Amino acid sequence: MYAKSFNNMADAFVGIYNDLHEQGHENEGTLRMTGALVEINNPMDWEGMPDWRNWKRSYVDLEWAWYTEATQDPAMVMDVAKIWRKMRNEDGLVNSNYGWQVQRGDQWKSCVQGITKSILTGKGTRKHVVSIFDGKERSEYDFDTPCTISFTFVINERGLIDIHTHMRSNDIWFGFCNDIPAFALFQSKMVEDVNASLLEAVSDDFFKVCTAPGRLLHFVDDLHVYTPQQNKHV
Repeated sequence: MYAKSFNNMADAFVGIYNDLHEQGHENEGTLRMTGALVEINNPMDWEGMPDWRNWKRSYVDLEWAWYTEATQDPAMVMDVAKIWRKMRNEDGLVNSNYGWQVQRGDQWKSCVQGITKSILTGKGTRKHVVSIFDGKERSEYDFDTPCTISFTFVINERGLIDIHTHMRSNDIWFGFCNDIPAFALFQSKMVEDVNASLLEAVSDDFFKVCTAPGRLLHFVDDLHVYTPQQNKHV
């Protein structure tokens, strides 16, 4: 099992990229490691990405705006990231708008309410989860199979809200650098919504009970880099 802690996304990207080339084994056109656990202590810090990655914050902002719209129509992003065109089904829709996914069945709202109750009562719970990949919907995944399985929100020992992300598959070059900021933004959004809920419940004591974002713990079943990126910058 691969397990490492990093300060921010840039440190994680460079470290994992190098480790994949040193420790990864070949599989289906990738170098891969299975069962990877990555801790990022400052998930909203996206500074320091290496120039050779050519990572653009503007795409993260665009994708987040699309997630905020919570729509399956990829029109907002597919001219910039053309892969979304290939992922559309016969109706022109995709499954991997995570904003749409987390809102389904009121699960985001239920999670906000659950975390609020846990903070106010002091009782922990293991049920603060929103799901994305659903094996019961496999028949609908012919064109676009979500890579992310779930987000779990955990109140840590300091009273901060950690996010635990679970992915079945994550490519370090194309996916990781856009997924981590998106996950951090979902974490920040959960904190914002929980604090609004707390303020509504106990306005006089809000500043005694409000919370803030903590760490991002990222678990990946198959963490990999595709062979075209092999040995380019090692």
